[in-house]
Amino acid sequence: MYIATVRVAGEDMVAMVAGDCVIALHRGARHLGRPQLAGLPATLLGIIEAGPGTWAELESFYDGLRDRDLPADGSNNWWWPRNAVQFLPPIRPRKNPWVVGANYFQHLANGFARIPRPAVAPPHVEFFTKSVNAIIGHDADIIYDKRVTRTVDFELELTVVIGKYGKDIAVADAYDWVFGYTIANDMSARELQLKHQ
Repeated sequence: MYIATVRVAGEDMVAMVAGDCVIALHRGARHLGRPQLAGLPATLLGIIEAGPGTWAELESFYDGLRDRDLPADGSNNWWWPRNAVQFLPPIRPRKNPWVVGANYFQHLANGFARIPRPAVAPPHVEFFTKSVNAIIGHDADIIYDKRVTRTVDFELELTVVIGKYGKDIAVADAYDWVFGYTIANDMSARELQLKHQ
């Protein structure tokens, strides 16, 4: 299932991406005979918090969309070509996201190759946060102050979206807490980062 938050004609909405089409979840559910889905929360974060029962309903709806020709009269009303929408950040977390740092030795080695010191893996897990207001959507401009940094580094990251609260979860059960995955471009100001250590 591919689910996203998009902006169309100035309106933000939760949508499903099926092939080259983007279907507004709530409007599409009404037009395609799934009125129970039209009553879902208005944001993807709210839908995630609705829990696994809702996720299963969404999967079922999505499975029915993948091999279906969408009615032409719904175009630019409740579905759009993919290139006609702006992809926003999928969710806006309520708090700063926590990120695990220095977790790939090869990445450490590559990073320190530009700085004259050896790559040393940290003895403990390193965490850092990203500001909620620094999260931008696909193809949005990355804005930074050149008075603060001129060395902006990018990293492609696998982002795991946790769907439920939990603690002391057994490794064998961990996937039951995952809502889904997305990718992120994690930008860092390296010379500033080194000063902060």
